[in-house]
Amino acid sequence: MHEMVVAAVVAVLVAHVGIHDATAFTDTPTPRLQEFPSPYLQKNTMLPLMKTHLELSLSQLLTSKQYGGQYVQRPGLAKLLAQESDRHWEEGLNVLKKYLQIGGNVDDNFKNQFNFEGNGELDMNSQMALSQMNMKYLDTMKNLMGKSRELVKTLTDYHHAAIQRSGVNGDVDVAHFLSEQAEKEAEMAHKMAISSTVFNSFKNSGVAIDMFDQHI
Repeated sequence: MHEMVVAAVVAVLVAHVGIHDATAFTDTPTPRLQEFPSPYLQKNTMLPLMKTHLELSLSQLLTSKQYGGQYVQRPGLAKLLAQESDRHWEEGLNVLKKYLQIGGNVDDNFKNQFNFEGNGELDMNSQMALSQMNMKYLDTMKNLMGKSRELVKTLTDYHHAAIQRSGVNGDVDVAHFLSEQAEKEAEMAHKMAISSTVFNSFKNSGVAIDMFDQHI
């Protein structure tokens, strides 16, 4: 997976920075995209945000495979998790593109952001009763909600920094970009909050859960 991430990053570098030698990423620091980078980068970096998105993408992909497997057989939630994995992957690369567009450096700190691991939420080595599996289902939806809420807070903090007056550390373009990302996370958190409440009302009914999973 790490090799896939590096390959994707190199592709973004080529497309948006004009670096056509992949060793520029792996061996030596590269110059900034802009000679005078955005003032936002003087006190802030978007790299942890990019890393968070990519970490979530990997974890949700693995969890999706677990829910879609023969043992669990919850294809609805598996599909939702796969969609969220794709979304976070895209959002992570969007953050990378914006970072490069405003003059971010490709240095050792940049490369260190791609050292991460993802883990599926379910313990496939242990046998769980149906009631326990249903609680894990609920926990996964709550986790999706919680991660999106955490991102809303992070994005809001980043946005506050970006709307500071020009010349300090503000950047209107970055502020708009962060605001759009925060809206997407808030929408996901709201959706999962409602789904969790509905699911909790009939978590002991196998038939109802099957129907719920078909329409999540």
